[in-house]
Amino acid sequence: MRINFVCASAILAVQSTLFTLCEGSQERPFGISHPLAAPVIHRGGGKIDDVAKFVKNKKEAVEDLKSTADKLVKLKRGKDAILDLKRKKDTIVDLKRKKDAIEDALNDEDFSIAAYLAGRMKTSTAFKGVVDRLKSSDRFPYLVSLAISAVYFYYFNFTPPPTCNSYVDGFCVKGITGIAPARKCLGGNSHLWAWHEDIIFTIISVILPFASKTQFPLATRISTPAIIFGHGFLHKWISSKGCSIVDPAMVEMGEKFYSAFVVALTAIMFFGFSNLPGKRPTLFILLEVLGISYGIISQSLAKVAEGNAIAMLFLSTQLIVSYLGAFHPGAQSTKIVGQTFIFPCLVSLLEYLKCDWFNTIGKCIHIP
Repeated sequence: MRINFVCASAILAVQSTLFTLCEGSQERPFGISHPLAAPVIHRGGGKIDDVAKFVKNKKEAVEDLKSTADKLVKLKRGKDAILDLKRKKDTIVDLKRKKDAIEDALNDEDFSIAAYLAGRMKTSTAFKGVVDRLKSSDRFPYLVSLAISAVYFYYFNFTPPPTCNSYVDGFCVKGITGIAPARKCLGGNSHLWAWHEDIIFTIISVILPFASKTQFPLATRISTPAIIFGHGFLHKWISSKGCSIVDPAMVEMGEKFYSAFVVALTAIMFFGFSNLPGKRPTLFILLEVLGISYGIISQSLAKVAEGNAIAMLFLSTQLIVSYLGAFHPGAQSTKIVGQTFIFPCLVSLLEYLKCDWFNTIGKCIHIP
């Protein structure tokens, strides 16, 4: 033990002597500033490298921890955002479920004028049904159309018919020449334009079910293009007769085609546009279709002399579609259909009341 102590003292004495001799130089031996650090160099210069590596590793570890902490913060924020979106989605699903429940409750009840008149529905229940449909955004557009059609009904039945020379059989026709009863539409006219437009719409109605994600019944795929084409063909036929049909044979042919068109259109409205087939016997609905069709046809033909034959069809169709869409909506009675149906109802009313403005603003010739 004593020998070791002596040896150590001797080594320190030698090192002190070396540093004393080198005090005047700019660099100390081995590049160190304290004599006690010399043994580190003598025992191995790699120790400093080890320390540097150790510090570097610790620094990298701290950076890794910091990066990990940032990632955890971001993940937590992302998780909170996902939970918030999930809560909003659950709220939307709940609101949709409540809306569907209200719609089902409205549709399950046989809410009809017939039920009210027959005493199966109280006045308070009928009033509540109307209010509920006013609150329903899907049914409201049909009620708007029904209100416009009711105005049309009033003017059609309780005021004198239009005197505008361009108003012919319920149409405000562009391209009329001459004065009634000798008026004609030659060349380009709005009947011919309607025929060309319906060709385009017929093609679209054939293609659209294949491009849509909605699965349309086969009956709808066939009846929709057929009724559009039939509507256009009726315009073409009227145009081909100069917009004035006076030949008895042509009148008879036109009445037959018109009658078939009315029955087909009424059947489509009841069977394809309403939910009545699931509530009433098919035979009962067929009787309704035939009865309403007979009423439309007979009233239309009675209006031929007044020039309001087709206007009667417009009025009847608008009333039926608006009523069914509001109170007996089927799968096709969507919100967007109701919104777009408002436009033709409004146009029909303008044609009847303001053909002079609608045709050539303020320059229509009036029949005495």
